[in-house]
Amino acid sequence: MIEYIGTSPINTRILKRFMPIKRIKKLSFEGDIAYTMVRYLFIVAFLLVGTQSLKAQEPIKEWDKNSPLQWSDFKGVVDVNNGGSASVNTGNSYRFKFTMKGGKRVFDFEVSTRMYTSRSWSKPDKQTPELLAFNQNYFDITKYFGGLLKKELEAGTYTGNFQAEIKQVYDANNIKLRAMKGRYFVATAYADDVSLVRQWTAYLADLLSHSYTLEQARKLEPVALLQNTDLRKLWVAQEPLKWDDFKGNINDTSKFAALTYSGVVFTAKVIDDILPKIDFKVAGYYKYYDSWTRPARQTEELLRHEKMHFNISELMSRVMLKTLTSYTYSVNFQDDVSKNASQVHALAKTMQNAYDDQTDHAKNKPMQAKWELYIAQLLAKDFTVAEAFANTPGGAVAYN
Repeated sequence: MIEYIGTSPINTRILKRFMPIKRIKKLSFEGDIAYTMVRYLFIVAFLLVGTQSLKAQEPIKEWDKNSPLQWSDFKGVVDVNNGGSASVNTGNSYRFKFTMKGGKRVFDFEVSTRMYTSRSWSKPDKQTPELLAFNQNYFDITKYFGGLLKKELEAGTYTGNFQAEIKQVYDANNIKLRAMKGRYFVATAYADDVSLVRQWTAYLADLLSHSYTLEQARKLEPVALLQNTDLRKLWVAQEPLKWDDFKGNINDTSKFAALTYSGVVFTAKVIDDILPKIDFKVAGYYKYYDSWTRPARQTEELLRHEKMHFNISELMSRVMLKTLTSYTYSVNFQDDVSKNASQVHALAKTMQNAYDDQTDHAKNKPMQAKWELYIAQLLAKDFTVAEAFANTPGGAVAYN
């Protein structure tokens, strides 16, 4: 008997667990390599490799319904360049062993769900029960797919190339796992929509207590409504920003007089999995409590500058809709949607930075006026992505 373990991101590796040599006449591994008289040296070499692999394992927290996540589990170094408040790194590990019966391999699989604590981090000043629940849901999504993975592995038929074939099953499962995590991230508006986070918490509890197939689970999945909440304002032309919308705590370490936190949110409702056909809804949004201003420095010019940040988010939401609806999706449409959305989010960041750089944060008044006219003209017509980035007042902006 040989036992293997495979994890993400760690590659498949061999553990030091063998039956006595005298009981093994022939044992196959990666292409039917037969053990010969030198098998003793062969096994010793693998024992050494297995020992080193085990020593290299990083700290983990196994998923346990009786031991939910605590902030103390987030032991990684904070990514200061990340705009998020926390990041949880989770994955599924598979372990299998086989015995030879009647000339065939008989496999036994185990799957465990874990959090990689040294690669998970949180910003202490942002820790809230709601944010912790948001991250627990990520862990629970991983656990659900861990259960699917075990079923998929057990249903597989394997040849002499079994290691690669098992890895293929794992990789296919991991693609679907990432797709659901992406939909969860978007549906909850990056943890802002507390109501949707709670809906996902109940939904995942239901998934983990039943044996739903992925098709059944998708039909039950909560979908965002893109409606106004106390935390988020959706872009409406007749309702521009006002100073009362800046409800966040002032960042005393910032040199700026105000900060507008806006972005693009979308939902994707699958109408037909086979074609596939997807109905998208997209909106520019503004976060009240992450946006702030210094009352003593409020001016009409500054407010117009901040309004343009929100308007750019609306502009990029239209780019998002064009991008998502013009794409021809494959059977792996979840990954395609996530890829397209990520590209547009990167474009939005590029546009926002160009606006701040060219206007010098509202200090360059002539350039500020040009940008206001430029954005207003784009919002009033149908435009291409190339047009939007090629004709900014301060010159073309690289967008691809």
